[in-house]
Amino acid sequence: MTAEEIRTRGESRLADVRDRLARLEADAPKDSDALLRDVDELQLAMTNVTSQLGVLVNVHPDLAAREACEKIQLEATKLNVRIAQSRPIYDALSAIDQGKLDPHARRAVELTLMDMKRAGIALDETKRKHAQELRERITQLSQTYSRNLRDDVRTVELPLSALEGTPADYRGAHPAGADGMVKVTTDPPDMAPLMAYSKDAAARLALSKAYFDRARGNIEVFDQLRHARHELAQALGYPSFAAYNLEDKMMGSPENLDRFLDDVRAAAKAPAERQYAALLDIARREDPSTQRIGAWDTQYYVARAKDERFHFDPREVRPYLEYNSVRQAILDLAAQLFDLTFTPYEPEETWHEDAEHFSVTLNGKPAGFITLDMHPRPGKNKWATSFGYTLGLKDRQLPHNVLVCNFPDPKASKGPALMEHQQVVTLFH
Repeated sequence: MTAEEIRTRGESRLADVRDRLARLEADAPKDSDALLRDVDELQLAMTNVTSQLGVLVNVHPDLAAREACEKIQLEATKLNVRIAQSRPIYDALSAIDQGKLDPHARRAVELTLMDMKRAGIALDETKRKHAQELRERITQLSQTYSRNLRDDVRTVELPLSALEGTPADYRGAHPAGADGMVKVTTDPPDMAPLMAYSKDAAARLALSKAYFDRARGNIEVFDQLRHARHELAQALGYPSFAAYNLEDKMMGSPENLDRFLDDVRAAAKAPAERQYAALLDIARREDPSTQRIGAWDTQYYVARAKDERFHFDPREVRPYLEYNSVRQAILDLAAQLFDLTFTPYEPEETWHEDAEHFSVTLNGKPAGFITLDMHPRPGKNKWATSFGYTLGLKDRQLPHNVLVCNFPDPKASKGPALMEHQQVVTLFH
């Protein structure tokens, strides 16, 4: 799947959406069922564009391909706003007698009209254009923010003694160079064992600093993004972006969110203080002069506490958690619990050879597809995320989800690709 293929396909699909929009605006059906069906088809066509771009921009190894995704994403943002600000569609939906609709159709109309109001349909032309420009700006800033994080992987040189306490397989994968130093990166599978097991607090601090120092340019990007979001909210008649963003969510308002966070804080404060005191006690037994535990120490002392309190040492579990075995065990368990079958297949196109593709059946009937893209590489999303690649629609298209993670890679490991217990928990989740 090349940059040119992504660009050509994206432009073709957006052209199809524009054609659908033009036809709907020129001759919106008078029948409510037909109108809702056409609006739904328009939204589905757009979703099929944006969902796939959202995956590819986070996983494609080729910079040109990711840049092509970003360009099409920006065009999709413009078109999405154009749809949401369509006066002919808004007028046609508003004219529907909702009392004659079934509950599902009525809810669809309510939500669509709400989305259009939130897009600025009630504004005059000048203000609508300003809102559209702000959304485009927000998309560009969000792309820059994500790109900066994806592309910035730091390498820290540490003395060989920094590996004291880490598992044997980890030490074997990090031999010292001629200068006696070892190299550890901020990629999650490389960083996690050192942060959890290294006895060298200075090494943990150095790696933590490198991790949190990534994408320094995002300080300015975030500030610009914050201002653009606030300006958009005010242009749409909201006091803040928080008020705008929460309006259509379960939380409803910033005030509700504040109360919720206060409740969580009140419930968590005492247990958190007890847990911190327990970790600090362990730290002071190692070093009586310890005054506090830094963020770079937390994983290390949590691992110590688990070993001390529950006789559970994750290092002893690692040999049983080889990546390929864990992946197969989870597929087997899902198959057993839900009567699923996972069959590997080779798609006509893919973004990387590491991506594993499976067709899924439920009770013997086609249920969809999943793709597992599980190992770190340059330019890839650095965390664990489940992306919708294709939206499922009964009798129309099967759902396709892509699981993007950063677990140890058997191909890149000098020994078995052993996972942390917490990584297995993440994969199950």
